[in-house]
Amino acid sequence: MNDDEELLSALNAKSIVPVDKAPWEIADKIDEDQIVSEITGQEGISDLVYSFTGSDGKREVGLTWSGVKAVVRNLTEKNKIKLTIDEVQTTVTTDAYVVIVKCRDLVTNQVYPGGAEQLLVSDRGKRDVHAFPKALSKAIRNAYRYFIPEEVIKSMVKQFLDERMKKKTGGR
Repeated sequence: MNDDEELLSALNAKSIVPVDKAPWEIADKIDEDQIVSEITGQEGISDLVYSFTGSDGKREVGLTWSGVKAVVRNLTEKNKIKLTIDEVQTTVTTDAYVVIVKCRDLVTNQVYPGGAEQLLVSDRGKRDVHAFPKALSKAIRNAYRYFIPEEVIKSMVKQFLDERMKKKTGGR
């Protein structure tokens, strides 16, 4: 069994909830809840990793908004990256905020974009007062994600899931 198969096997045994939405919609909703909790100062979802089974039966695992920020902090502390947002472009359409950011790594001088769209009205039909911070945060997340190597993501996902399991089992 190779490293990828071992990681997937380990992830398959952990907390998974079947869902009927597209995987990106579920991951986005998890991130939106984290973003709103953060900006409103409320205790919310603090998981660094999401893990669920999509409606197609495929396992979906990745870093949440909080997880991406944690990995970026970790890489910054190790002087591997130093990210800054150079530019933010915001467009308001009749039904959404569209945000594009340009993020630069001051260590390598690499630049990557990140973009996101957030509807102005929630799925409950009410005006979403947090639509702009959600769009901005998700655009930054998407830009940050380009700077994180895949092997680092796999390693961090495994580490975060192992820590989550230890908490659930009392450290066993």
